[in-house]
Amino acid sequence: MTWGATGPQGPAGPVHQVTGVILPSCELQVPIAGVSVTTNGPNGCTISFDGSLFTFAPLLILTPIGGDNPTSITEGGDAGGWTANYSFASSPPLVNFIASQASQ
Repeated sequence: MTWGATGPQGPAGPVHQVTGVILPSCELQVPIAGVSVTTNGPNGCTISFDGSLFTFAPLLILTPIGGDNPTSITEGGDAGGWTANYSFASSPPLVNFIASQASQ
């Protein structure tokens, strides 16, 4: 059997998992390509993921450190990008997050 030449490398696929830390100021502790965080009112933040990071809606786990649990979390998006808005009864604490690829 004879093999042909190796073809060019294809585009990068989705990363399947993104982890990080969001500061009380609604900023990432360490920049993450394709992820941004903005202020959402006085007690909340919005985390946004580029569509290139996930094929399907990610499952998001937020873990507040030294604060109460969020009073609300809403998620949404499509193949162009995914967002999650979360808020607390008072100002946001330090938050660890894990966003993992959901299977179809």
